[in-house]
Amino acid sequence: MIRIVDGEEAESVPETELNEEGFLEDNLREWILSKPIGVLGENIMIIGREVSVSVFKDRIDLLGIDREGNVVIIELKRGTMKGSDDFQGLKYAAFASQWGYDELRNQFNRFKQTRWGESLYSEDIEFNEKLNEFCNEDYALNKDQRIILVGESIRERLGMVIQWLSERD
Repeated sequence: MIRIVDGEEAESVPETELNEEGFLEDNLREWILSKPIGVLGENIMIIGREVSVSVFKDRIDLLGIDREGNVVIIELKRGTMKGSDDFQGLKYAAFASQWGYDELRNQFNRFKQTRWGESLYSEDIEFNEKLNEFCNEDYALNKDQRIILVGESIRERLGMVIQWLSERD
């Protein structure tokens, strides 16, 4: 990573571990909520934060929708991503695959009422209106699901699983 301050020359920024800097998963969540394109490399319409998945007694860190209408599960880890993190994302994607328009609209409406949702969406915007504004013209809502894993680094085994899955779309 490099940093340029006030037109000065580029300087290298030393690598650091998030836990050494005192950063938590919450800090990653806030960063993504404020700059999804800068962190994730693409614009995701965030519709949930810490979304309860009662069947697994767990929570999805961030829930979003991409421009194609796919549900996007964003799983965050402060440190190194381990072997179980791929399964965690897969469980959440399988669970979310069952959601239709009504459940996704309800997630959006609940999120919109939080301080994070209030910072992203006006109070009067409706889910359908935001979808049509955000998504591509020929989108299909939740036809497919995606998983984005965000962490400091990944272990080799997880990297192999991710590579295998991405080769199969």
